[in-house]
Amino acid sequence: MMGFGMKAKIAITIEEEILKQIDKMAEEFNLNRSQFIENLLSVGLGDAKALKAVGFMDIAKLVIRVRDKLNKRLSKRKTA
Repeated sequence: MMGFGMKAKIAITIEEEILKQIDKMAEEFNLNRSQFIENLLSVGLGDAKALKAVGFMDIAKLVIRVRDKLNKRLSKRKTA
């Protein structure tokens, strides 16, 4: 990954299941949690910039919203 200089410490709140997946994948890639999250964010930023450049960012946001709603409905069915 390309270096950007000084690093800042941040605090985030995420779902426990996502954190478990992050930790599992970080271990598989032999990275610590911070390194793995930084890599994910770097790739995600690159993708977001590309989507914005070609005018697809609004479509990407819509897809994410639909996916999140579907996941929420599916998780409600599993617990019912």
